[in-house]
Amino acid sequence: MHKFILSVISCFIFLISTNSAQAGWVEAKSENFIFIGDTSEKKAEVIVQELEEYRDIIFRLFNWGTRSELIPVHVYAVRSDKDIKNITGNAWAAGVYTTSHEGPVFIANIKGGFGRKSAARNTAYHEYTHHLMSMYNSIIFPQWYNEGMAEYLSTFEVSNKGVVKVGLPSNGRGYALANGKWFDTNIIVNSVKRYPFRNSSSGRNPAISKFYAQSWLATHFIQSEEGYAEKLKTYLLHINTHGNTENAFEDAFGLTPDAFEERLKAYYKRNKYPGLKITMGENYTPKPVTTRKLSKGEAQYHLGEAVRKYRRNEKGLELAGNYYEEAALKKGPIADITASQSLIELKKGNLEKANQLAEEAVSLSPDDSRILQIAGHVALHSYKDTGSQESKEQISHARSILKKAMRKRPDNIQAHYDYVTSYTIRKDPPSKQAIFSAEECAFYYRGRNFVDSNLPVAEVLIKAEKHDLAKMILKQTRVWSNNPYNRKWADSQIEMMP
Repeated sequence: MHKFILSVISCFIFLISTNSAQAGWVEAKSENFIFIGDTSEKKAEVIVQELEEYRDIIFRLFNWGTRSELIPVHVYAVRSDKDIKNITGNAWAAGVYTTSHEGPVFIANIKGGFGRKSAARNTAYHEYTHHLMSMYNSIIFPQWYNEGMAEYLSTFEVSNKGVVKVGLPSNGRGYALANGKWFDTNIIVNSVKRYPFRNSSSGRNPAISKFYAQSWLATHFIQSEEGYAEKLKTYLLHINTHGNTENAFEDAFGLTPDAFEERLKAYYKRNKYPGLKITMGENYTPKPVTTRKLSKGEAQYHLGEAVRKYRRNEKGLELAGNYYEEAALKKGPIADITASQSLIELKKGNLEKANQLAEEAVSLSPDDSRILQIAGHVALHSYKDTGSQESKEQISHARSILKKAMRKRPDNIQAHYDYVTSYTIRKDPPSKQAIFSAEECAFYYRGRNFVDSNLPVAEVLIKAEKHDLAKMILKQTRVWSNNPYNRKWADSQIEMMP
């Protein structure tokens, strides 16, 4: 019934503002999470253990087996709207999830605590579900179902007897449904690539709550009513193959959106929401968590990291750079700070400065796989003309650094991706390592955020005649990319393959 839910575990990041960074920042690490925030070590440990618990239950619930996060989910916790705005640019967000080749990141506002039924806890589970739904499945979900399922699972609760419940009704969504006019259900089910509202950093938009509430109701209905799981499967396969064609929803569910709305309103009026229960079992062992207090320099460095990953515009880069400078003054992790500064200079187009900083970072920490990967990334993207001898040597130099990063840590997926990209930049026949790296990237970088950036991976796989894997990537691009050139290129490549 639930096997079509994407597994994606989101990278949670909870952060604090500049002033709060002067207080007691802690780090809590487990197998799958890295939490950084302004709280006690004990509270940080509990938060991480509960996130691990949630992850384990969801994996068991949907029979996803046991696998660890290749890039641990980073969780940064903030305690005010001001802190959220400082990092993300949006003061009204309870939590924000994003992912890139650096990994998944989540920032949440924990000003009201992280206790049971707290907004912060529900938001954390909600955003983490987005990660699960985009990273552990080849299917991409429409926006309405993606948000609805995140809402459905975010009410996760564990009783004192170890019984887990999911699918419980949410008071917040119940309030939204009971007050104000509903969206036309036709608008909801056609919210496939985009939301039916404009998000703004200037204030809360009531339409957002309404959309989330109706998406939750539709998802709960589909999950609970007999026969609808198979209809959902048909619908998801259709839109992932052909896109959102005119009658996609009606053909799959056997109902017009108007008729579906009537059933949803009857379901809502009935006011009975059967959830799911699972017992954790006597043999359940919590994942070990290690905690430590962070220095002021380390706290400033992590603030810089969060801002750089979320605010990629000029103001964001400037703010991140200020945090890095402050971190260096307060004796933060100098090699890491220098490597991140090199990424900022690369983004600004200061190629010589970027390479200088990257080389300096490597000299400070020559065996660190992450720093080697950043140095390789900077070198790779510093070419000026792929046909010139100088640029060819630059790309070869980048490959040698990236190989070293992969030798130091074979699961460094960012190094694998950059190595693959080097073969598409210079149009070289792919080596065995490039083919292997492309296969690794195809299985890790999944979801809507990667439908365009995975094209270099597909290009290498096509040259290696790994057609099935290449088609998996290209079909997603053809359906989900917002770039018409990329969609056309993907379509042409599929047509030419056997």
